Amino acid sequence: MFYGPGNFGHAAPAVFGILATLVSVLFFLVCLAVVVGLLFLLVRFLLVATKAAQLYVAEHEPAKPVEPTVASPVTPTPPVSKPTATRAQTSTTTTRKPRSTPPAV
Repeated sequence: MFYGPGNFGHAAPAVFGILATLVSVLFFLVCLAVVVGLLFLLVRFLLVATKAAQLYVAEHEPAKPVEPTVASPVTPTPPVSKPTATRAQTSTTTTRKPRSTPPAV
């Protein structure tokens, strides 16, 4: 069996261990960056969506009911009667006689 240094020499296990540690650390950092980026986008989306929802509700909420005020005792006014003929109708129905003499000065 091969209990000695083998084909790679005495430093091989240390070098492979360091490389494995570096690859693991780089993989962890990439995963951490992805998770932080996704959290950032999620929080940003939620903040923007919340603000947009607030603006939408403020713009489109139904009108608040007006509280009835105490009615003052006002006498009702009688309805206004309509005139029988308007001015335009009277000018076309009545004719004026032209003056024969000019008006006095």
